[in-house]
Formats: sequence, structure tokens, C-alpha cells
Amino acid sequence: MTTVCKNNFQELQWHKSADNKLSYWARIREYLTHSRQARLITLFFLTLAGLVICQQAIAFGTPAAGSFGYNVYDIAFNKIATGPVGFVGGGWLIATAATKMNEGWTRALPYAIGGSCLFKVEELTTSLGALLQ
Repeated sequence: MTTVCKNNFQELQWHKSADNKLSYWARIREYLTHSRQARLITLFFLTLAGLVICQQAIAFGTPAAGSFGYNVYDIAFNKIATGPVGFVGGGWLIATAATKMNEGWTRALPYAIGGSCLFKVEELTTSLGALLQ
């Protein structure tokens, strides 16, 4: 008798009418599990969580003096980015942002952010986990 009742309930579940709509939360759950945007958002947050967990893996330290890595580091950071070339580049980007304001603030914003980052490159890399002297 229980098998007959069980089979009848399964039959009723298989033959649901088409006019039954999903509830609001069921539609949201369906969208979040089967949409491309949900996959991208999930990937973004998983990457962000991985970066937070693995801070030691992405930290950058100053290479040993005399090595090839130190020469590249010295030229790239000490002489270019924090030196006069970086200062002039940052000033040029800020000036370009000022001239781009005529076209709109959305066109000027990347130049202003880039110039500000070049002015404060040492503090920026230190706050991102890199160790600079």
C-alpha cells in the first residue's frame, strides 16, 4: 500500500501544471545559479578572497644588493618611478586630466588617478603589501 501511495505522489509531482509560477525567491535563485553575471561575480569574489588569504604569496620585497633583480628594482623604482621621470610623468597626467575636463569628467578621471598614483607610488606599493626602502 505504501508503494502505491508513494508512486501516486511521484506521479503528481511529475505532472505539475504549467500555470504554476515560481515564487519571487525561486526566480532570484534560478537567475543567480544560471546566469553569466552570477558566475563572473562569484569568480571575482573568489579571486578577491584568494588575494586576501595569500598575502605572503603576492608580497614584493627588495632584492639583495648586487643581484640582477636589485639593479632592475633600483632603476624601475628608485630612479624612474620615485625620481624626476615619475614626477614629470605624474605632472603630465594631471595636466592632461585638466585639459580633458572639457570633454567630461569621465574622460579626465583615469588621467587624474594615474597621475596621483605616480606621485605616491612608494606609499601605494607599500600599502599593497610591497616592501620598499
